Amino acid sequence: MSTPIASSDITWLFMDHDTNLMQIHGMLKFKHAPDWDAVTERVVSVVIPRYDVMRRHPKHEHGRWHWVDDPHFDLANHISLIELPDMSDDSLQEYLARRFEEPINRDHPLWAMDYLVAKGHQPGDPGAFILRVHHAMADGIRLVQLLLGLCDQDTDAIPPKVSWGYRGGRMGVVKKAAGTVADGLKDAAMGAAGTVPRALPAVPRVIGGMLNPINHPRYLMKAGKLARRPVRVTDALTNPTAPDNALTNSVRELSRLVLSNRPKNPVWAGGLGGNKNVEWVLDIDLDEIKVIRRAFGGTVNDVLLAVVALALTDYLRERHATEGARPAEEFDIRQVSWMLPVSLKPFDASLPESLGNHFAVVLLTMPLGISDPREVIAAMSERTTRLKHSAEPTVAFGFQWAIAESPAKMARAITTFFADKTVGQLSNVPGPRSQIRLAGAPVHQIVGWVPTTAKQPLGVCNFTYNGWATIGLSADTRRIPDLDRLAELLRRHMREMAEAAGARKPVGG
Repeated sequence: MSTPIASSDITWLFMDHDTNLMQIHGMLKFKHAPDWDAVTERVVSVVIPRYDVMRRHPKHEHGRWHWVDDPHFDLANHISLIELPDMSDDSLQEYLARRFEEPINRDHPLWAMDYLVAKGHQPGDPGAFILRVHHAMADGIRLVQLLLGLCDQDTDAIPPKVSWGYRGGRMGVVKKAAGTVADGLKDAAMGAAGTVPRALPAVPRVIGGMLNPINHPRYLMKAGKLARRPVRVTDALTNPTAPDNALTNSVRELSRLVLSNRPKNPVWAGGLGGNKNVEWVLDIDLDEIKVIRRAFGGTVNDVLLAVVALALTDYLRERHATEGARPAEEFDIRQVSWMLPVSLKPFDASLPESLGNHFAVVLLTMPLGISDPREVIAAMSERTTRLKHSAEPTVAFGFQWAIAESPAKMARAITTFFADKTVGQLSNVPGPRSQIRLAGAPVHQIVGWVPTTAKQPLGVCNFTYNGWATIGLSADTRRIPDLDRLAELLRRHMREMAEAAGARKPVGG
């Protein structure tokens, strides 16, 4: 059997690059690893029958791409028992880094599960379970659904709804609006260019014309002096409005999407090497974050994003001082941009029979150079609020549809055009709210990693589970060889922010 691949999934199928693969990774850590045979039986009896895409691979037939049954489906191609020298973080990170660099075989279903234990392991010893899935199969929220289907959990483990202002009943409206955007984008770009090779340069102009009736960005760009900093001009004109003003936010955020550029810095200047390094920050207490919220404002996500901003500021200052000609105090990067997934469909507690992608990727600008926790949380909150109350998620979803329906060369060029405006992918994924068990063994910690594309050097994933948060980091070793330093700075700023808010006693205090 076969089913057509949805447009929202095709987009991700062709975003692999030699140095960046569009593959999602997740890790479940156990203090006492489950039985291998019990894990295998659980996958065979629960996951494989429930989700058809777990038995199918992508194939182009009859003029379009389909998920087609793998005639040679063999569980041995997907589930592996791996013995590491030990279960230390160093061993796990070295193994994961290698897996990040390996493409999943497209002749078979696009997923793999690795069960990791130490050599000579005994029942009850620690272990880890690695899930690797190509993004064409599912987004982060659907993979949490798959995780809940694989594991045993209580009813209160179901994550909260995460849709940004789009209730489940409104998904049809979102798709209709996005479809209109996609059709307009394709028709206008091709009409303006005449041929596919000429279409890409027309895309920014077309998007600008779609922002609002007065073609706001086009008029901004006419001002010669201001055109050198068009995003700052847009911000200046929209700053006086309320953060929840939908019209001005749409102009502001979509202008940023089209007009922004990646700031110059040796960290991401030049090409990628293709080799990866992997890190994580564990044991972030959500109760502490709630205290921080009460002290400084914002949401849980705003606090986590603020910690990333503080750590990245310090990291870039250190690299600037080491590699640049000027001292660290002359560091002058005010913000960086990330690609941020925004869910358009809430978590479905019924665990549907399909997975797929139900989100839009928007551009989030992160403030840098701010040292006061209250100020950086406020700045982060203001930016996420403007995104929530803008049309960018809908328009971005339309872009994704347009990309999926475009000729392959044009689709790849468009995705690269937007991805190269950013330093990487940044994701907030809500996991199970209470402890889950795999084959009877309690899952101690969960870490997630987002894929990156084009020339993006860095991926950051904030994942919440059972009252705790983790931060998964991945990076290109040529651009960021010392990812452990960034992880160290994240831990330090999380600790200092908790101390400043009164959520934790200072060390030695």
